[in-house]
Amino acid sequence: MNGPVTPPALLATADELDALAYGLAGAGFPGAGPTLVAAAPPEHRAAVARRLTGALRMRGIVQSCAGGWQVAPAYRRLLDAVLDPDLVVGVRVRTPGASTMTLVSRGRGTVVLHEATTDGDHRLRHSPTDLPTAVRHLLAAPTRPPCGTGAERLTRTGLRRRIDQGPATPFTHAVAGCRYAARVTPFGGAGDGTYHAASAVLLAAETGPLWTVEVHDDDLVIAEPVDDITAWLRQLLLESVPARSNRG
Repeated sequence: MNGPVTPPALLATADELDALAYGLAGAGFPGAGPTLVAAAPPEHRAAVARRLTGALRMRGIVQSCAGGWQVAPAYRRLLDAVLDPDLVVGVRVRTPGASTMTLVSRGRGTVVLHEATTDGDHRLRHSPTDLPTAVRHLLAAPTRPPCGTGAERLTRTGLRRRIDQGPATPFTHAVAGCRYAARVTPFGGAGDGTYHAASAVLLAAETGPLWTVEVHDDDLVIAEPVDDITAWLRQLLLESVPARSNRG
């Protein structure tokens, strides 16, 4: 028996994505940035969006219909998940050789990865895994054996002083020699339709444990070693702000 068909990847400019979002939901495309549709006066946005869909029609992403145009069925699942998500997670990873940023959206049973290309375009692609697994793969966090190191609590001033003057601790060693840093930001929808975010930071040096870091408003820095990245990530997503209900 054949399984579900994986949607093809969608490659488009920010202007094209915003035109699609305006036509489907009457609002901008999340993560697209400044666009021609957004810059147009409200009374002209529909006309600007229609003009921008011309190239999408030629590529088979949208189709003509009695009402004007519609998204081709092959791409509709990707757009539905991004435009009507129950959870979105931003994943930013920095290493000495690269820096990446991906938005992972889960909506209507589909998980979608939204990435910017080096040419400034945007790529939406289906994830074959659930959202926590997709985020873990994107993190590509270094695997370290359990270290037995305890949590550390420092003020930001104290952290800088220890890095500059010592004495070193396992955490200040990781900060001073950082070779891997990541930020995971779960966005959950509130009941009023707004979104709130709470980030978590990971970092590691060439050797030693992987650390999760919290910086509090009272200048306190709390760092804890992470032995099981999968368990840590699932707990983070469980504790994120409540997801909103789908509209459709």
